[in-house]
Amino acid sequence: MHTTDNLILLCPNWHALTHKNEITKTELFKRKSTHLKGDRISGGFKTNVEYLRLIVCANNFEQIGGSRLVIQKHNDENIITLKKEAESLLLSLRFYDKNCNLNFWMSDNYYWTESIFRINCSLNNLEISDVDNEVFFKIREEQGCLIVTGKHYLNGRLCEINNNHYSVNGLVIQNCSFSGSGPGIRSGIDKDGKPFIGIG
Repeated sequence: MHTTDNLILLCPNWHALTHKNEITKTELFKRKSTHLKGDRISGGFKTNVEYLRLIVCANNFEQIGGSRLVIQKHNDENIITLKKEAESLLLSLRFYDKNCNLNFWMSDNYYWTESIFRINCSLNNLEISDVDNEVFFKIREEQGCLIVTGKHYLNGRLCEINNNHYSVNGLVIQNCSFSGSGPGIRSGIDKDGKPFIGIG
C-alpha cells in the first residue's frame, strides 16, 4: 500500500536528476523529510561575464564550450560545479557538517537546506551564510573573472577555499591553471585510508 512514507512528489527537474543518479536514494529520503515541512527554496544567479573564467585559490579555471565546470570533486561526488547558460550561472554544490551529514544541497540554483542558511544574490555575486553571518560560500566578480571562496566539511575534515590556496586536512594546493570541464580540484580518501588532493 502506498502512503506518504514511501512516495515522494518530484518536479520534472528533480525527477530527471534522480534518474541520472545525481541525487542518491539516501539524499532523496533525507530531503523528503524536510521538504514535507516546506524547507525547499529556489533562486537565480545572473551574470554579464562573456565566458566562464574562475579564480579558485589562486588557480585559474576556464569553461570550454558549454560544458559544466567541475570546480571540486571528492571521491566520485561532484561537490561544486558551475555552468554559464546565456546570462545565467547555474550553480550546484553540497555542504556537509562535521559529522558528515548533508545540510545544504543546490542543483542549478534550486536548493534545499536542513539548517538555516541565507543566500544573497546579485549580478555576478552570490553569498551563502548561516544565521550568524558566517560565510560558507562566495562568488564575486573582479575584472571579468569570478572569484570563488568558502569553507565546508568533507569526511568530517574542514576544507577551505581562500584567495591563496585550497586546503583539506593539512594538504594544500595553490598556483595551478586548468582549462576544461573538470574536475579542477580533486580530493578524497585513497585505498590506504589517507586523504589526498590534486588537480584534474
